[in-house]
Amino acid sequence: MKFADQARRMALVLSHNGQRLISRQDLGDRLGIQTRKDMRRVDTAAKALVKSGDLEHAGRGLYRYIGQPPAPSKQEVMWRFLRARRLVTAEDLQDVARATADYVREWLRLLLKQKLVRQEGNNYRLIQDPGPEPPRNESKIAYLKSRREQQKKVLAALDEVYLDAISLAQKAAEARLAVSQMEEE
Repeated sequence: MKFADQARRMALVLSHNGQRLISRQDLGDRLGIQTRKDMRRVDTAAKALVKSGDLEHAGRGLYRYIGQPPAPSKQEVMWRFLRARRLVTAEDLQDVARATADYVREWLRLLLKQKLVRQEGNNYRLIQDPGPEPPRNESKIAYLKSRREQQKKVLAALDEVYLDAISLAQKAAEARLAVSQMEEE
């Protein structure tokens, strides 16, 4: 789910369906933002939500939710459909969620792995219903989180190399200037 969609959902929750004002800080806290630098993501998302008409400014760092609840994700649509029908085909899920065949197969593999469905030929039968929230792929979430952490480390290392290169370039420029200003004997 995109960060802006997460922000939209959280704004709806925090505002109690538009009944309360939302502070920038509360939105960031609920989205798991921990640093001031990362709060820029919240500001960008809030700006986009104001532009789309979902939020309106209500003062410095305060917003009022005025939008509609966000559309359910493809997984939410497929999960609701599966819970309602109990027996579905991959094609049923593709049609109802407007998802690709690969996406539906990956999602069904997750459900099979979590022993929530059983495959019966081309059909998938719901055998365990943990509730209205669609199941999460914790291993994929952990993988993506570690990838983001690796990316942050690599970017930090590149920033160091970049700063070292700038420092060396400045020293080279100073040395060149010193050599060019030397008097000839």
